[in-house]
Amino acid sequence: MLDRLEATVRDYDRVRQAGCSDSLRGAEALSFWIQDKVCPVVEQLLARPDFRRLARWPLDQLDKLANSEARRLVEGVENAILASAKRLADLSQTPVLQEFIGGLAAGEEHAPPVQTPANGRPVEIPQWKSGFETPAHFIAAKPWRDLVCVYDYFQPVADLHLVDREAWLGPNSDHVQIASFSPFVHPHLRLPGDFIVRTLMIRIAYWRDGLLRVQQRFEGVLRQAKDTARLKETREAVCGIREPLERLEAICLHDPQSPLRQACITLVQVYAAYRKQADFSWLGAVGEMAGNAVSIRYPVDQCADIAITDHVAAALAEVAGLYRSEPDPEDVIQENCRKVPLVIVDGRGRRELYWHGELVDAEWETSARAWTLMVALAANARRGQGVDAASELGISLKDAKSDLKRILPSELFGLIEVRKGVYRLTLPRDKVFAVEFDQVDRLTELG
Repeated sequence: MLDRLEATVRDYDRVRQAGCSDSLRGAEALSFWIQDKVCPVVEQLLARPDFRRLARWPLDQLDKLANSEARRLVEGVENAILASAKRLADLSQTPVLQEFIGGLAAGEEHAPPVQTPANGRPVEIPQWKSGFETPAHFIAAKPWRDLVCVYDYFQPVADLHLVDREAWLGPNSDHVQIASFSPFVHPHLRLPGDFIVRTLMIRIAYWRDGLLRVQQRFEGVLRQAKDTARLKETREAVCGIREPLERLEAICLHDPQSPLRQACITLVQVYAAYRKQADFSWLGAVGEMAGNAVSIRYPVDQCADIAITDHVAAALAEVAGLYRSEPDPEDVIQENCRKVPLVIVDGRGRRELYWHGELVDAEWETSARAWTLMVALAANARRGQGVDAASELGISLKDAKSDLKRILPSELFGLIEVRKGVYRLTLPRDKVFAVEFDQVDRLTELG
C-alpha cells in the first residue's frame, strides 16, 4: 500500500504531463497538486522535530549569534576578504599605483584589459568611483552588516546587506537591483531552497571578484613598471580567501546532509506559499517573513512553471527516508526543551530534568525519592492533577519535597504547592513535557 508521500510523487507524473501540454489547465493542475497533495505531506513532516531541525539549519548554524563551526567559517571568510582588501589598499600607496589611481580619478582610462575569471561565469564588478580611493579601500572598511542575512529564508531580500547602500551604489539607489542577485543572472534563485546559503555565497563572490578586479588592474600597471616585488605581493593579495571559502562551501554545499536540508527548506517554503495562515513561529522572527514565499507560488499558478514543481517533487523524494522513519528521541527531547520550560526524561539510565532548556545538574540516583516525586508531579500536571498519599509512590512525600528544595532551581521549586495533603506542580499542562523510554527505547509521554 502506498503511503501519502509515495502517492504524491507518483501522481506528479500525470500532473506534469498536463502542465506541459496546456499551460492554463496545467497551471491549475500543478497548483492543485501542491495544495491538495504536497501540503498534507508537509504538515505531517512539520510535526517531526528532526524535519524542523533540518529546515532551521541555516538559522541555527549561520546566524551571527550562532555558536557553531559553520558560523566560525563564515567569519573566517569575512576576515580573509577584509585582510585581502587591506593588503590591496596598502599596496595602492606605491607611487606608480598612486599615479594610475590619480589618472582614473581624472577620467583617464589607461588600465590594461581585465580578463574573465578562470571559471568563466559572468561577474558583476564594482566600478572605480569618487568618494573612496579604490574599491579595496571601501571593502576594507567592512561595508556590509553581515555576509549572512537570515531574513533571506523565504526569498532573497537583502542583496549585499549593506550598512550604507548609497555609499556604494550612489544616491537614490534604494530600489536599484544588483544584478548578482537577479534570477536572470543566477537562475537557481528562482527555485525554492536554501536562499540564506545561496545569497551568502553570492555576497562572498561579489566582494572577492571586486578585489580580483582591483588586483588585475594593479598587476597590469606593475608589470608595465617592471616592479617585480610589488607584483608578487599583488598576486598573493587575494589568495587567502580560497582556503576558508572552500571549507565553508564544504559544510554548506557539500556536506552529506546538504541535499536533505535543501529539500526540507524547499518544502517549508512551498507550504508557506500555499498555507498563508500556518504557524511558523518555530523559525523565530524569520517566521514573520513567510509571506515572501508567494514568489514561489505565482510562477506555478500563473505560468505552469514545471521547473519549480519538478524541484518540489525531487524534494519529496529526498525526504522519503525521513518521512518513513521513527523520529529520533533526542531530537524530540531537544525540540521540547526549546518549546516548554519543564522537560522530564525517565527510563533505564536516563534521569534528566531540563528547566528552560538547561539540564539541572543533580545526582538523581542518590536522590531516588526526590526523582520519584518530581516525575509524578510532572506526569500529573499533564492531567491537571496532583499527588497525594493515595498515589502510592512508596515514599514520604514530605521528605521527597524537602530533597527537591536543595536540588531544583528556586523558581521551579516555588511552583510546587501543597494543599490539604495534595502536592501539585502549578505549571499549565502545555508547559510540561514528561516522557519515559520503554523497553525498546521508544519515547512514551507520561500523563
